[in-house]
Amino acid sequence: MNVLESYVVYFLLPFLAILAVLLVLPFLPSNKKDIIKSFFPSKLGKPKKLLVVDDAGGPLADIQNYFNHHQKGYEVIIASTVEEAEKMLKEYLPDYAAIDLRLLNEGESPYQNVEYQGIEVIGTILAERMETKPIILSGHKWEEVEETVEKKFAQFPEMISDLKSNYVYKGTRDAGGYIKILLDTLRRLEKAKD
Repeated sequence: MNVLESYVVYFLLPFLAILAVLLVLPFLPSNKKDIIKSFFPSKLGKPKKLLVVDDAGGPLADIQNYFNHHQKGYEVIIASTVEEAEKMLKEYLPDYAAIDLRLLNEGESPYQNVEYQGIEVIGTILAERMETKPIILSGHKWEEVEETVEKKFAQFPEMISDLKSNYVYKGTRDAGGYIKILLDTLRRLEKAKD
């Protein structure tokens, strides 16, 4: 095989095949797009993006460091307020968002805030029909927040069961416990997708 034939076989033909797929992709029905897309990012090792929203600053940095340096396959983005989380959702388009329901404002005592501000982040994901899969993290049991969640998302009744199945009671706020909870939940969600 001469140099020109090698160039055509090893470079030009694969390049043209990929270009053809990319040009046709916008015109395919959505179910066909999903099939074609499934061959590209995840199969090539593109990391899943995980947004972690919590007001616990110390453990958040540890979680981000652990996932980004020791847990292959995930890129972690962190936010500690609703505003930061909504900005990160739009900027990074994460695959998953692990959201603490009870977020404190700066300088606020845990005993002052009884509202579930993290629910606003979930509301943004659902209202904007994002592909991000929300994971609810809370120090409260589901029964304690169920009524609030059902009222807030009454316009999305099909999502209530998903939110309940992706609800994680985090009895710990230390980084090691938090990391284990996140890993277990992410593995369960990934397995359910396959």
